[in-house]
Order: sequence, then structure tokens, then C-alpha cells
Amino acid sequence: CSEVDRQASVLANKITEVEMENQEQQRILEESLAAGAELKEKCMVEQQELSRLKQIWSDTQPELLLQVLAQSLELFFSLVVRQAGLHHLEVKHRLAKKDIRPLLDDPSTAAETVLMRWINVAVTKARAHCEELLGDMSKEENQDALILVARQEEIQNLDADLSDGVALSALYAMIKAEREQKGFSVKDLIALSEVDPELRSVQLCYCLLEISPSERAKCLLVPQE
Repeated sequence: CSEVDRQASVLANKITEVEMENQEQQRILEESLAAGAELKEKCMVEQQELSRLKQIWSDTQPELLLQVLAQSLELFFSLVVRQAGLHHLEVKHRLAKKDIRPLLDDPSTAAETVLMRWINVAVTKARAHCEELLGDMSKEENQDALILVARQEEIQNLDADLSDGVALSALYAMIKAEREQKGFSVKDLIALSEVDPELRSVQLCYCLLEISPSERAKCLLVPQE
């Protein structure tokens, strides 16, 4: 009997240990379930916040807003500069945004070569506009000027190739169109309406004075040149 009692006591102790271990595991399980429920709730909150932020992003479109703001500030700056007569600042502001690297095959390229390439770019664009306008010649009055520019080839020097004023007139027309943010106009080729070379040079100088960036630059070119 004593042996049976001893075995029963050992078994009872083991049952008690198992029950205690079971209770501990049950407690851990309940804590895990509670933590899981809390994480699930946080996840739902984060998803709702993400949806809200996506909706705000879609409604405000910050990239578009930033672009519009930049354009508005640029326009405001240009108006202030023009009203204040700070033409040199306007020129610096515009030049700062120009990338002349496509004009440079070699960093050591001479300034005259860069200038000729710049003029040729303008002449090429003007030639394309004139060819397009010549497609409907009935709408244009100064057809001779259109024909002259349409036949103008790329210049190879800054002397003889510019002496007839055609390339410079095309350059003036393109600069004025870009400066005033308008389309190419045959009216800006007014200098080519003069047949006499001297009168054309005088008219062209008057035109170039309009786009001179400073008072000092207005003294750089005279009809005799």
C-alpha cells in the first residue's frame, strides 16, 4: 500500500506540474493573441492613414503645384526686372538657363566658332518657319523676305556671309519671337524689305537695337559694319 501511495503522490505531483505549465502556456498564448490583435488594429490604422495621405497627394498634386509656383516666381522676377530697368540682370538670368554644351565639341573651341554655330541654329529654325509660310504665300505680304531666308545657307564666317543682312535678320526674328514668347513673324524681317544694301544695314541696326541687352551693347554695331 505504501508503494502505491508513493506512486500516486508522484503522479499527482506530475499532474500538478503539467497543469501549472499548461496555465503558463495559456497565459503566454493569451498575451500573444492580445499583442496580435493590437498589431492588427495598428495595421488597420496605418492603412487608413496611408489611404488618407494618398488622397491628399492626389488632390494637391505637389509636383504640379511646385512647377506652377516656379513658373509664377520666374514670371514675377522677369516683370520686376523689366519694370526696374535691370536689363543686365535679366540677361544673366536668361543666360544662366542656357546650355551651350551642344555647341561645344571641344572645350577649347574659339568664341567665334560658338557664335557662328549659335547663328546657324537660329537661321535653321527661321528657314524652316519661312518654308512653312511659303506653303501658303497668299497670306504673307513680304514674300521676298521669306524667300531670302528660305534660301539662306549656314554661315561659314562672320564677315562676308553676314554682309547681306539675311542671316542677321533671321537671327533678329528668332530672338524677338523667343523674347516676346510669340510665334515667328514675317513682320520681324522688315529689314529685308529694303533692296539697297546700305538702307538694309541701317534698318537692321535699328532692329538689333531693340534686342540689345544693355545700353553699352547698343554702341557695338553700326551700319558700316
